[in-house]
Amino acid sequence: MTPADELRIAAIKLREHVDAAEKKRPGPWAPGAAGTVISPREGGVRIVSGYTIPEGPEIARYIGLMDPMVGHALVRLLDQAADALTGVDVDDDEPALAIARALNGGTR
Repeated sequence: MTPADELRIAAIKLREHVDAAEKKRPGPWAPGAAGTVISPREGGVRIVSGYTIPEGPEIARYIGLMDPMVGHALVRLLDQAADALTGVDVDDDEPALAIARALNGGTR
């Protein structure tokens, strides 16, 4: 599998997850109290997630930062990197490739 293939597979996988998450809870997301995540609803009313993060507010803050807007931007980055790196020798420390490999479940 080429690096461009790895990037495309990661983009497809991430796109599926982002679209599903956005359908359930459109962004932007933000951390709430006691490890919850809040997101807007129709009319600007913010709702609290139906779950709490027992590990604490640090995890909720991270989830809040990684809302669907960030996911869609990462998908575009992976797609663009795949196009740019098709047929090119790529170093293993290429940042987009590191993201793709993490999303694909491991390292090379």
